[in-house]
Amino acid sequence: MIITEKNPQKSLYFLGAKLLELLKEQNIKYTLFQLYQEFKKYQNLELKKFVLLLDWLFLIDSIKITQDGFIVKCF
Repeated sequence: MIITEKNPQKSLYFLGAKLLELLKEQNIKYTLFQLYQEFKKYQNLELKKFVLLLDWLFLIDSIKITQDGFIVKCF
């Protein structure tokens, strides 16, 4: 895979890996805004790109949304 971004730390691949690490380490259910606030401690990211990141992880079946509306990592 060739990443053409000048700053790969801002790519969806890198950010997705970091978010999955956070969900794996904590093993806690988060709401959208709770997860956003927790992730901002590690990576400053605007909400629009964070939602895009969640969409991408959902589409590749890495995260799911529970019946209660919490975001969790798929196992």
